[in-house]
Amino acid sequence: MLIATTFQESFAAEREQAVKVRRSRSRERSRAYSLGEAPSDIVDRVRRFVLANLGLKPRASAIVGALGVSESRLRRAVLAATGLTLGGLVLELKLLQARSWLSSNRESRSQGEIVAALGFASAASFSRAYGRRFGESMTATRRRAVSGSAPQPALQDNGDARLDVMPCKSLSVQGL
Repeated sequence: MLIATTFQESFAAEREQAVKVRRSRSRERSRAYSLGEAPSDIVDRVRRFVLANLGLKPRASAIVGALGVSESRLRRAVLAATGLTLGGLVLELKLLQARSWLSSNRESRSQGEIVAALGFASAASFSRAYGRRFGESMTATRRRAVSGSAPQPALQDNGDARLDVMPCKSLSVQGL
């Protein structure tokens, strides 16, 4: 009987310790959420992650794992800060990076190499997205950079105000 009582006490103590650990982890998580990282801060972290992994097509789960926030929190923060979905933000960042590379006289990569470096399998679909976003072809952007003429406005009135007015200052890829 003494052995059974000791076993029960030991089991109860281990279970109590496990409950304490779970509660403390839960408090830490809830404290982190209650401190509330601003949506623009989360978008800045997403931007850094995407730009560091340009050749990949990052899934939400990979971004969530790298940032340490829940997927729903991530999606809400991106939508609140930019008016874009998470996929839309990733595409926007890649389009801005492509425009930066194409506008640089120092960039010697071809358009196909740029598209591949950004992780796109289809140059045609990327080219269409680029044209819709900036109102000019990638060739026109490159030609303008080589000739030194004034740049076209980066934002085009395409009827979707959320894409035209980017409320988050963090979407710039300049200075990277």
